[in-house]
Amino acid sequence: MLEVNNELKNFHSALSGKTEAMDSKITEVTSDLDTLKATTTAFISNMNSNYSSENKNSVMNKLSKITDIISEINQSMSSDLKGLVDKSQKIVELVDSMYEEVTTHNTLSSSVSAEKSKENPDYYRIKVLERKISDCTSSFYDNETKAKKYLRELKGDNIAATFVEKYTNNDYLSHLDALQYGSFEYTSYKATNGYTVNYWIYVPDYSGIDVEGIPTHLYLHGSGESGRGVLNCGLPKMIANKEFTPAAMVICPQAPTTHEFYVKEYRDALIEVINTEIQKHNGDSNKISVSGHSMGGICAYRIAEDNPNYFAAVMPISGLEYNYDKLAQSDKTKFLLIHGSRDDRCEYANSVKVEKELKARGITAELFTFDKGHGIQNMTFEQEYDFYGEHINAFDWAIKQDITEPTVL
Repeated sequence: MLEVNNELKNFHSALSGKTEAMDSKITEVTSDLDTLKATTTAFISNMNSNYSSENKNSVMNKLSKITDIISEINQSMSSDLKGLVDKSQKIVELVDSMYEEVTTHNTLSSSVSAEKSKENPDYYRIKVLERKISDCTSSFYDNETKAKKYLRELKGDNIAATFVEKYTNNDYLSHLDALQYGSFEYTSYKATNGYTVNYWIYVPDYSGIDVEGIPTHLYLHGSGESGRGVLNCGLPKMIANKEFTPAAMVICPQAPTTHEFYVKEYRDALIEVINTEIQKHNGDSNKISVSGHSMGGICAYRIAEDNPNYFAAVMPISGLEYNYDKLAQSDKTKFLLIHGSRDDRCEYANSVKVEKELKARGITAELFTFDKGHGIQNMTFEQEYDFYGEHINAFDWAIKQDITEPTVL
């Protein structure tokens, strides 16, 4: 469900309907300052003509500074404070749009649920509605990103800092500052092939500052999280809730539907996203790993097939794979398969087969088995296990791997 976050909500509540009055007051004050400056200038001119004293030069110099001070105050009022109010108004307008998109999204979702509950659902109408939901979601997050950008600019401005402190809850989740180090934020990227990838990205707070060459991990959600649910479970949820602080850059795409992960051009766009972010944040291109659950696990296999030896580690969770020869072209990649033995959606026997076939082709592969069903995406990252002779968290194992190293690290 789309929801306006607390910081923007508080700011909007405090300033909605008030920015015009604030702008009017600034105009009034600057007009008064102009009048004061004109009066002061006339007074100084009169003093210069009629005042006679041995200290005249000193007195006149001091008086002339008064007009400079008035001009400086006026400039601050008309420029700095006016700019502050303009950005505030933009935030209010963007949050207004976000509230409208929440209403539209809920209405469309109700229509989809109602149509699906019919004895003979109109699946074409459902698809049309779901596409509108996807567009509405993208628009919501686009507006949220812009609003948080303006708010971040206000918070970073010395003049605006006190103002923003008054009208926002600055103790709210620190990750609300878009794309700051140590945050987990939503953004988008349009690839050269025309595909747009919407994704959440976490960048460690030390990246590009104290340390270069950080690892990068791509997490691919399951079909149930298509549209807007990537933060509902698994690794993205843990990062968003501050339950997990990754020692790597983490990219979590939000696929609009259950279609995109199966399209090679979309997977190519994901590779372009990874390369772009690695270049931007001085990441290590030898330490790229991927994991994914269910549909995301299938995509993890396929994106590895598309890009032999691009990923140092591939970690499908409850996934499926049949093209063993193509997958084995990644002869430097380390594979860790994670599956529930009681999985009734993606058969466990397939992972057993994948491990066997890869090992038969000389590929480093190991299967870790949960005595569980299909939904193991949360527990996969919540504890440590014995992988390749080491007691370690699955994520930490994945980001340690290096494509240039022939053995498991």
